[in-house]
Amino acid sequence: AMQAAEEVADRAMLLAEEAAREAKVKAIEYSEDAQEWAEDNADELRAQVRAQPLTSLLIAGGIGAFLGAILLRR
Repeated sequence: AMQAAEEVADRAMLLAEEAAREAKVKAIEYSEDAQEWAEDNADELRAQVRAQPLTSLLIAGGIGAFLGAILLRR
């Protein structure tokens, strides 16, 4: 019985390590995708901010207030 429990624990450890590796690969992929999207859309975003600075400021302030409220609740 003890050996069976050890085998189950070893298998669980291997599965957890594999899941961690896969999660790391996915996180890197998503990070690269987000960076590519940001680079592709940076010029358009700058143009929108220049065209509507007050609206951009209000949106940024609203996002900041929202994130601040979420982070302060924890």
